[in-house]
Amino acid sequence: MLVFSLILLAAIVLGTIVYRYDLYNKEPWHLILMTAGLGMMTGYSSGLIEDQLIESWNISYDQSMEMAWLAGTVEELAKVLVVVAVAFIFRSKFDDPQDGQIYGAFAGLGAAIIESRVYLTLEAPGLTTVGTEFARLLLHLLLGGIGGYGIGLARFRIRGWMWKLPASVAAAVVLHSAWDWACGLPAQLGEIPMGPRYIAVGLMLTTLLLFGIMTHLGAQHAAAALKPRRLHTLFGWPFNLIFRSRPEHLPQNDDAPTEP
Repeated sequence: MLVFSLILLAAIVLGTIVYRYDLYNKEPWHLILMTAGLGMMTGYSSGLIEDQLIESWNISYDQSMEMAWLAGTVEELAKVLVVVAVAFIFRSKFDDPQDGQIYGAFAGLGAAIIESRVYLTLEAPGLTTVGTEFARLLLHLLLGGIGGYGIGLARFRIRGWMWKLPASVAAAVVLHSAWDWACGLPAQLGEIPMGPRYIAVGLMLTTLLLFGIMTHLGAQHAAAALKPRRLHTLFGWPFNLIFRSRPEHLPQNDDAPTEP
């Protein structure tokens, strides 16, 4: 119970940080919480779908590569579907290009919470430490944001959305699958060798970097779409001297989003 309470506290902290990234037009909290709730549903239903596919395709649990691809594909596509549903059902609230990343991150956060709860219920030794569960929260949040990023671009027809949409989804699937292959699945079978540990660290850093780049670009696209009177920055001093969003960094007129 203590571990799960810490998980919920970490989820609130991470969610607050991500909420801050929506610089120009904050999403309503009730919709954010609903998205996280839908993410929880995907976390549960994805496990059921994976179990059915493992049985139907006769995949054994020592086939780590196949298991990893299955988990990464099913879970990340489920998060993307949550973002697509929000974009269609709540069109008036899905009102800037960065919303795909924000809603995707909260869908991932919800999926991570329910997945952690499942592992805690199983009382799997070595799989339910605070550090392990924090990594689970962070990765699901980041991957959900990466997968959802292209939905926001597609919604507003940002230049290059036709390839950026599938690329963002593919990136989330590949990173998730690679993490499960290198670290997630071996952890369930025993001690993780040092080689896969190094790979897992590299994957974590790559995921963080990609999410950060998308956050920076998403803020620029949001500023171009909403045309705020004052530009904001994601970073404080001295980082804002490097990453400040100046008008010349924003997309030109031909990049400006149009209503589909």
